[in-house]
Amino acid sequence: MNCILQKLERQREKEGDEERDRESGRERKSGRQREVRRRRRGSQRERQGERVRERPSEREGRKRKILIDGRISKTSHR
Repeated sequence: MNCILQKLERQREKEGDEERDRESGRERKSGRQREVRRRRRGSQRERQGERVRERPSEREGRKRKILIDGRISKTSHR
């Protein structure tokens, strides 16, 4: 019985670690070059006539482009 509980606990910990890794990995990937590229692409999108508003994302106050119709721009997932 105790063995089963330990196994479940270990599994739960592993899942938590995976989630944490996913979050931190998403943060780690975005480098300065990508940030610049994203900004440029955003201004191009504004030139094309799609109105854009920016809201800082929860983490590190990074800007995330949100189109007026509620979609997040394609580059924000990087």
